[in-house]
Amino acid sequence: LIQCGVDVAVDAALAQGREIQPLWMCCGEGDVLVRDACAHFSGCLDQKGIKHTFVRGHGEHDLIYWDEHLEEAFRFLAND
Repeated sequence: LIQCGVDVAVDAALAQGREIQPLWMCCGEGDVLVRDACAHFSGCLDQKGIKHTFVRGHGEHDLIYWDEHLEEAFRFLAND
């Protein structure tokens, strides 16, 4: 995998012994702006053994998609 800025930041945090909290992200399959970057980042997190949730589904880069996932995101943030 090619490293991007976020990958480098994760590597730096791990090298400093910092704990990386679990992450949650979602992306619509029709989101041509960030779909591939999210999938790449999720793969990097998998390789590094960093706990995360990556939700994919039908949708695009818009409020309609995000609104469908707000409740799940808030549950994650509340540690439910």
